[in-house]
Amino acid sequence: MNKFTKRLLALGLALSIVAGAGGVSVLANTAQGFINGYKIYCYSDITPNTAHSKTMVCANGGMARITSNYIYLNKNTLQKTKVTKQNRDIQSTEVYFTAPQNCSSVKVYSSHKVEFSSVWSGTTSAVI
Repeated sequence: MNKFTKRLLALGLALSIVAGAGGVSVLANTAQGFINGYKIYCYSDITPNTAHSKTMVCANGGMARITSNYIYLNKNTLQKTKVTKQNRDIQSTEVYFTAPQNCSSVKVYSSHKVEFSSVWSGTTSAVI
């Protein structure tokens, strides 16, 4: 078995494990960084009917902010709708979205910002 075949089989196995672990899901897009020596971790993930984005800094006192945009598709009219949510809190913040009945998720994209005597920013997105 050549290298390409082995890699293809490994990828297929990994995808079947992900798909079998809880239905269809797209792996989260992440962003990481540091501010004043403290680790920052951000992500966005999406499923067929929900989306979730989070910003956190591993230090007390850092202000975490998030602005997320969620796009869903009405299965009957094929109209796309965008919903925007913002949140902020000390150390960690997140937003959740749920598609209305007869709708399905399309995309979530987020801007993340951490302020802790200086400013760090990043973006994440996930598409289904």
